[in-house]
Amino acid sequence: MPNEVDLAQKLELRDNLERLQQLEAERQQWKQVCKEVTEERDRLRAEVAKLRSERDQYLKSLYALIPSQFTFDEQELLTLEQNGLTLDQIMEQLPTARGA
Repeated sequence: MPNEVDLAQKLELRDNLERLQQLEAERQQWKQVCKEVTEERDRLRAEVAKLRSERDQYLKSLYALIPSQFTFDEQELLTLEQNGLTLDQIMEQLPTARGA
């Protein structure tokens, strides 16, 4: 009887269809997550570019304020690193260093 219908086969196909639908729903969710993460990445890249530009402006301003002959030798840098000065202490020393 070659034309007999195997009812178990239909059930298996239905089960597979449900699984495929679940997988498709998951795929759509992952596509959305990927889109959101990509958008966040692009936003963060733009923010990094803006911050780099801002940093460069600060450096240019700092270089404009500090005379070119103002230098630290290696020993002074090591001392500063070990003792750790506050910004106020450094600012107090700047006029002294400029006059020297």
